[in-house]
Amino acid sequence: MVHIVWLTILFALFPLLNASPAMAKTSKQWRAGLYGFSADDSLSSSRLVGVAGLVRVRHLFSETLEARFHGGAAIETGSSSSLFTDEFEPKSRFLLTEALLHWQVWQPFSLEAGAIDQAHHGSPLLLESHTFPAAMAALDLPLENWIVHL
Repeated sequence: MVHIVWLTILFALFPLLNASPAMAKTSKQWRAGLYGFSADDSLSSSRLVGVAGLVRVRHLFSETLEARFHGGAAIETGSSSSLFTDEFEPKSRFLLTEALLHWQVWQPFSLEAGAIDQAHHGSPLLLESHTFPAAMAALDLPLENWIVHL
């Protein structure tokens, strides 16, 4: 959780450190949704409703350096009673898919550091498909279907 807070603060401060305001470009997208869930059986009973919001921000500092953030929050309320599990217990949480800096050193070599989303890389580095703090070097060869990640 501490890493998420530091990455968010770092991402918020980077526009202030931008050396070339004419080159800086920011794109933003957001989504929000309302959802509900009900489960009833002999061992448990749950009803919940929630709202979730996500934002995706991409900020170009220069032709070779960019920052990306994709995250948000989910707030749930409701009731749950169960003998064995809290699987359907209402939970409020922060959601973080990606918060990183991407530096295209030269074509085809690039570096990324921060909270990296491995889902879109198709990388077998994870046991689970969760975001985690890391640094990654990539070599995108001009050959079809060849990408090397370190």
